[in-house]
Amino acid sequence: MTTKYELEVRNKVYSRLLSLHSPNSYGTRSPQELFKTSGLTQKWVNREMSNFDYLIQLNTMAGRTYNDLAQYPVFPWILQDYTSEELDLNNPSVFRDLSKPIGVVNDKNAKAMREKYENFEDPMGTIDKFHYGTHYSNSAGVMHYLIRTEPFTTLHIQLQSGRFDCADRQFHSIPTTWQALMDNPYDVKELIPEFFYFPEFLENQNQFNLGRLQVSKELVNDVILPKWAKSAEDFIYKHRKALESEYVSAHLHEWIDLIFGYKQRGPAAVEALNVFYYCSYEGAVDLDALTDEKERKALEGMINNFGQTPCQLLKEPHPSRLSAEEAVQKQTKTDTSTLNLFQHLPELKSFFIEGISDGIPLIKAIVPKNQSRSFMSQGSPELLVTISMNYVIGTHGWLPYDRNISNYFTFFKDQTVTNPKTQRSMNGPFAPGLEITSKLFIVSHDAKLLFSAGHWDNSIQVMSLTKGKTISHHIRHMDIVTCLATDYCGIHLISGSRDTTCMIWQITQQHTNYFIFLSYYIANIIKEEDFSEQPCLMFDFDEIAFTFGGTPVGLASKPFQILYGHTDEVLSVGISTELDMAVSGSRDGTVIIHTIQKGQYMRTLRPPCESSLLLTIPNLAISWEGHIVIYSSIEERTTLKDKNALHLFSINGKYLRSHILKEQVSDMCVIGEHIVTGSLQGFLSIRDLHSLNLSINPLAMRLPIRCVCVTKENSHILVGLEDGKLIVVGVGKPAEMRSGQLSRKLWGSSKRLSQISAGETEYNTQDSK
Repeated sequence: MTTKYELEVRNKVYSRLLSLHSPNSYGTRSPQELFKTSGLTQKWVNREMSNFDYLIQLNTMAGRTYNDLAQYPVFPWILQDYTSEELDLNNPSVFRDLSKPIGVVNDKNAKAMREKYENFEDPMGTIDKFHYGTHYSNSAGVMHYLIRTEPFTTLHIQLQSGRFDCADRQFHSIPTTWQALMDNPYDVKELIPEFFYFPEFLENQNQFNLGRLQVSKELVNDVILPKWAKSAEDFIYKHRKALESEYVSAHLHEWIDLIFGYKQRGPAAVEALNVFYYCSYEGAVDLDALTDEKERKALEGMINNFGQTPCQLLKEPHPSRLSAEEAVQKQTKTDTSTLNLFQHLPELKSFFIEGISDGIPLIKAIVPKNQSRSFMSQGSPELLVTISMNYVIGTHGWLPYDRNISNYFTFFKDQTVTNPKTQRSMNGPFAPGLEITSKLFIVSHDAKLLFSAGHWDNSIQVMSLTKGKTISHHIRHMDIVTCLATDYCGIHLISGSRDTTCMIWQITQQHTNYFIFLSYYIANIIKEEDFSEQPCLMFDFDEIAFTFGGTPVGLASKPFQILYGHTDEVLSVGISTELDMAVSGSRDGTVIIHTIQKGQYMRTLRPPCESSLLLTIPNLAISWEGHIVIYSSIEERTTLKDKNALHLFSINGKYLRSHILKEQVSDMCVIGEHIVTGSLQGFLSIRDLHSLNLSINPLAMRLPIRCVCVTKENSHILVGLEDGKLIVVGVGKPAEMRSGQLSRKLWGSSKRLSQISAGETEYNTQDSK
């Protein structure tokens, strides 16, 4: 229960923030205004964001939050087939009717709900007519679904006066729960987001004694799954696929109308049989106007227990989503559109770019994703940064798609890479005997900084790509730094070393004046108020800094976390600030997970290996949702058979599966639902993240691959080869060759760049059967 003191402090902080008049501050704009100006609907309609992401955004704008069980994010039941052996997502009959509230999806219940509404009359005249006396989202419902997961287990026990509820009333079976909804019009629970990404809530991993069912005497343990789901992970995977299916994409707007839109209130809600108890609606009761403390608390308790209807975001019908075919047709008509290669895998082709560094391996090629275009006109190139084995750096021009020249990509070569007088290179020497790989180099997301490891003095060096010189170096490790990685946001960097430790560094940002003023005001509030007894009201300035952004200018003078646990050299690292997760792989054959903010050890993963020989972890990657992909290799064995393997673990460390590889992986990245790997045997492979199976036959590059990188639009894969060539893999038939000279202003300096198009030379690859 929020105290009066907490409300006063909250209101004071809110008032101070509004007084800054920042363009980033929403001020007093309503959720409807924010949603209307957000542009989210158009993105969803054009299939630029997933159904899951759109629903999360809708919930957030409508005031739903994971921090309040009474206003927890709400998601729809999307399926009605929980008994078939196989789930056919191409069959419309397996899906729930999204145009109807869950209470009347069964047509037999519609008549009863309509009669209840028409016959209801409050003698006092204060309670409006309603269809449902319960709600589709409330705190008890959230605890019902999450009963096997703390802290919801404890909250459930507290709600039930110190014990678990009767086993028959607990969430013990998905098919049974769905059937109960169909049979009972007064049970109208919708789903929560965890049904689409969190398999652990379906398993009784803590071995709670949840009792036995009264009739069958069956022990309630893990949730009983539909027949088409082989495991909790399989259920989540297929359920998420169903959410993103064509049927749901075509009908999701109908459910949005019921929960967030014009059918939430008024005559349209009455007609749709979608009216709930009056207290659940925003603005129905003014709690601040109640002077009687007991009355206010009683009403708060009723609202919290019953549930709250989200803020109404739309008062007109929500537009429908484009079909996949319509989206592609629209995309191809756009002058600067790019095709997502993962949606057109059978059409992939490889195109040859003249050697970046003739005969010298190309070990890094990347198009940083957050390059500022404030000084560029639309259609001007971004930077494509390359690094060769001789430490020469190239900053080339890159256009992923240019309809004006009827082409599929355009590359402007930096001529300085081939001229010894103008070459820019990193300071050496690097450590003797150290293998130079892409893991030693990180380019900041704005393409202005290059972080490098592997130096003889155990340092991490920071180079300005704008100035072409080293601006700082940091010596904190006790031995050679062997690998680097940065997070998706570009605010943290992790380093691994031969000294067996990992360090997490903050990438320092040059913030706007607004951030400085914001920090000043909040600091003053903290000084004025006594927060010693209110730790929940403290502020995380790192999060504020990230929210309001800035420009990377270097690396903090010292790491803010040092991570221990390995007994041998660290070979690979990964980091996800969003998931508070730092992952490291070592020559000792283990993978260790720590938290970022506290540096807390979480768990050790040990990829399975039948051999007694030493297993090492040369590479790993973290997916956007936290899946950990591990590449392991047995160093002592000379034969390739069973020597190399990929392993998949869940975000919570559960081993899922492994796949034996025939080749030695040199570089790897995870993009969405796919794993992209390059091998020293010259194969570029794309695999499904969940099954680890090949999505298409590998493309044979004929030479060892040194690096792979997917461009930010997912339009191309950049492949660096042993002989210094850059191969660009993309979709489509190349256009006729166009070459010439183009002068562009890149990062403040005019350069004469040689223009090379995708149509110049198609690189002859062979499918590896």
